Amino acid sequence: MHSFCAGCYSVWKLESSQCPTCRKEVESVYKNHTLNNLSLAYLNLNPNKCRSKEDLLMLDKRNTLNSPKTEMIKCEVVDSDSNDEEDNRNPTVNDFPRPFHLRSSFKCRECVGYSSSDSTDSDNLYQRSNTGNICQEGDTHLICSCCFRLISAVPPLSDRRCVCCGRFFCHLYWKCSKPGCRGCLSKFKDMDLDEKHLSELISKNPFESEILKNYLVSKNMKIKDLLTHCLQKLDLKQFTTTKFGSKHK
Repeated sequence: MHSFCAGCYSVWKLESSQCPTCRKEVESVYKNHTLNNLSLAYLNLNPNKCRSKEDLLMLDKRNTLNSPKTEMIKCEVVDSDSNDEEDNRNPTVNDFPRPFHLRSSFKCRECVGYSSSDSTDSDNLYQRSNTGNICQEGDTHLICSCCFRLISAVPPLSDRRCVCCGRFFCHLYWKCSKPGCRGCLSKFKDMDLDEKHLSELISKNPFESEILKNYLVSKNMKIKDLLTHCLQKLDLKQFTTTKFGSKHK
């Protein structure tokens, strides 16, 4: 089970029926009462961590999951065992997320009619200047897999689409406004990594990440030391990648 902000996930599911974290088909959506109660308790003790009123209003407007009659939404699921041959095939461009046409109630920073009421304080801090692009109503859009905010799909997409997983990220297009973003889609050498990221560094898997963390402690290494070491090995061809090559510089 993976948990997300309801407003963010409502936008995501317009494009994809897969979980943003594990990429499996979503079977059901329901409120995580435990996490919700813990979050409320934390915010009561740390009111400075609360989202702005404008941000909360924007998320409430995006949220399509709330229902007074039910707390669980069943989703149509594709049988993963229906075709074993397809499970073993190599991924193609058709497996990757695709741009989609935006409903008029959702706007990105470059959309006609976009206003501060659609944004957060952090959005305003990271406005991209001199884009030269203005989205018209009905234009194709993307969803950032890091912050779940909307991005224009104006080509070329090389600064927004990962060549490995096919997902979209906004940091190189305009600086990602998600708190704690390490620089999504940045080159390895430019990623902002520190010790606080170790707990879920490996595919957000806490168990495998703990093994890495313990290894670094045993070697008296910092995460940036490990990153530098790996990049040096790539340059020397002692480390290799199976498909996409070394593009960290």
